[in-house]
Amino acid sequence: MDSLTQIALGAAVAESTLGRKLGNKAIIFGAVFGTLPDLDVLIRYADPIANFTYHRGFSHSIIILTLVIPLLILLLRKIDKKKWLGEISNIRLGLALWLVLVTHALLDALTVYGTQLLWPYNYPFGVSSIFIIDPFYTVPLLVTLTTVLFMKRQNKWRSIINKSGLIISSLYIIWSIGVKAHVDKIAIQSLADQNIEYGQILSVAAPFNTFLWRFIVMDDAGYYEGYYSIFDKSDNIKLTHHQSDKSILGNIIQDNWAAKRFAWFTHGFYSVKVINDEIVVSDLRMGNEESYVFTFALAKIDKDNNIQNIPTRIIRSNRDMSKMGLFWDRIFDEEIALD
Repeated sequence: MDSLTQIALGAAVAESTLGRKLGNKAIIFGAVFGTLPDLDVLIRYADPIANFTYHRGFSHSIIILTLVIPLLILLLRKIDKKKWLGEISNIRLGLALWLVLVTHALLDALTVYGTQLLWPYNYPFGVSSIFIIDPFYTVPLLVTLTTVLFMKRQNKWRSIINKSGLIISSLYIIWSIGVKAHVDKIAIQSLADQNIEYGQILSVAAPFNTFLWRFIVMDDAGYYEGYYSIFDKSDNIKLTHHQSDKSILGNIIQDNWAAKRFAWFTHGFYSVKVINDEIVVSDLRMGNEESYVFTFALAKIDKDNNIQNIPTRIIRSNRDMSKMGLFWDRIFDEEIALD
């Protein structure tokens, strides 16, 4: 999720565990440690796909986050010159730290990106039930936290208000998972009704909401893209097919670490195209047609049609931000085309 959401979640979790002792300092405490796992973006690797796929790795591992808690407690005790934490036991402090850090990782895993919750066991979890920025999740936390900031720590309503924000946001998460299961059933039935044979299907929450869903459907010749809103009157999802030839990537995947890593991280939801004699791959899970967030050039085809590996290069798409408003319009009007 975005940094503001993680700050709000960390602050709310810390307030619920340490607020009675620390007051507003608990909110600051949670906000700081709520962003800690994302500092892995400061690590720059030699390969762009390494940067892409190692993000949300060890720093988001529940195993690693649990193991570092004692070290963080020692560090906090050492730098706590004013003894703000003096009345808090190590067990309570450790629990607060663990909850702030682990809820960060779990929330990230609800997006489609890929969060390696069990690193060093390498598997990128991506529930894809919520977009990376969703005000329906974040705003309740911000509203209740802002209210709490102006209350004394002894006020009994402080805890109630803070926890109400956490409950509302958590219920929204449950809603998102339920809606995803619902639209998945509709999509599978729609594919059957249209006699479309496919290998994989993925639903992804559209930007800023869980009312509109984007579908990626993989087949042997490429992939389909389509949208469905829970307000659509028809359950017949309109799908547009796009060509992609994964066999091209198969020619290099054994000798190209970046190609193999990319295919693994995307769970097979990627396209392969030849553009200006270069083999270009796109992660179909994030973005939409002609405007994918992660696109890379992996190899080139010479004049003799031989494939040669090249240093991996990220290709920045020209994203048309003016289309973002269409996503909201599409929620209520199924005639609007987004592809």
